[in-house]
Amino acid sequence: MKTTAVDRLLREAAPHELLAVLRAVLTAGCDALAVELLLADYGMTELQPVADLPCSREPMPLRGTVAGTAFTDQRLGLETGARTVIAHVPVSVRGDRLGVLAVTFAAVPDSTVLLELSRIAEALAHELLVAGRDTDLYLQAQRTSRLTLAAEMQWQLLPGRSCTRPGFALGGQLEPAYAVHGDSFDWSATARSLTVTLVNGMGHGVDAAMVTHLAVNALRNARRAGVPLTAQAELTDQALHGHYDGREYVTALLLRLDLRTGALEVVDTGSPRGAPSQLRMTRACAARGVAAVVDGTDPTAAIRAALTGELTRRAAELARELATAPEPAQVVETLERALR
Repeated sequence: MKTTAVDRLLREAAPHELLAVLRAVLTAGCDALAVELLLADYGMTELQPVADLPCSREPMPLRGTVAGTAFTDQRLGLETGARTVIAHVPVSVRGDRLGVLAVTFAAVPDSTVLLELSRIAEALAHELLVAGRDTDLYLQAQRTSRLTLAAEMQWQLLPGRSCTRPGFALGGQLEPAYAVHGDSFDWSATARSLTVTLVNGMGHGVDAAMVTHLAVNALRNARRAGVPLTAQAELTDQALHGHYDGREYVTALLLRLDLRTGALEVVDTGSPRGAPSQLRMTRACAARGVAAVVDGTDPTAAIRAALTGELTRRAAELARELATAPEPAQVVETLERALR
C-alpha cells in the first residue's frame, strides 16, 4: 500500500465518496476490518461519525476516550479490545485539527502500517478541505444540533480553527458554538509576519453577524492591499460608517507579529473594560485606536486583552492556566472549560 497511490485515488474520488474509497483501499491493502471517519463537532466536545443523513451512529466524547485523546494530543492511539484493535489516527492539515480516522484490525498492525496510516490521514485531511467546496456531507457530520443562521454565517467566515507553521501556532474557537452572534477571528501569514484580528459585532443574531461580515471582509480587503495595520482599521471604519452611518459598530483587536524579531504591533479599537463610547469602531473613534509595539514573548497577553464578561473577572486565574498549556489548542480547550 503506497501513500502516493492512495493520494491519487483520493484526488480522483468524488467529494462525497472519500471515505468509501479509503475503506476499499485499507480493506484490500492492509486487511482492515472497518474504517470510520470521526469529525470534531463545532463545540469541540464530541467526535461525530461521517455518514449519510439521517446518521444512526453514536458520537464519541472527546474526553475519556482513546479517539478523543488521539485528537487532543495529535498522536496515534491504539484501542485494544477482546478480538480487535482500533488505530485512531489524527486527521489534521497544517495544524488544523479536523478529526480522527478509526481503522479496525484483527491484531496490532506493525509500525510500517501505522506510519502509512498517519500519512494517509494527512492526505485525507487535505482532500476534506477541498471536498467541502462541493458537498455538505462533512459539514453536516460536525453538527450535534442545528446551527442558528448567525452561527452558520460566522463559522463559514473563519479561516479555520487552528494553524501551525514554523515560528508560530494558532488556535481559536467560537462560543456558544451553535448560537454565536457577532464574534469572529481571522489570520494571515507571510514569510515575515503574522496578522491576527479579533472582531465582535454589535447586537445579536443575524444583525451582529452581518456587521461582523462587513468588518472582517473590509479588514481583509485592506490587508490584501498591503496597507499598514492602522490604515486597515481606518479603512474598515470608513466601510462601516459608510454603510451603517454610525448605527452599528464592532470592537476589534488587530495584531501584527514580526516573525523575525518577535515584535508585536497592536491596534485596539475597543477594550472590554472601556466605557460604551470607547467600544465603537466608527469614524469618530477610529483616531483613538491605540497603536503600539510591545514585546511578543507573552502568548497570553492578547488573549487576556480579548476576554470579556465573566472571563475578564477570571483573567488572572486563567492566565496562570494558559501559561502552562503547551499548544494553542490546549489554550482553547482551557477557555472552553471556563465558558461552560
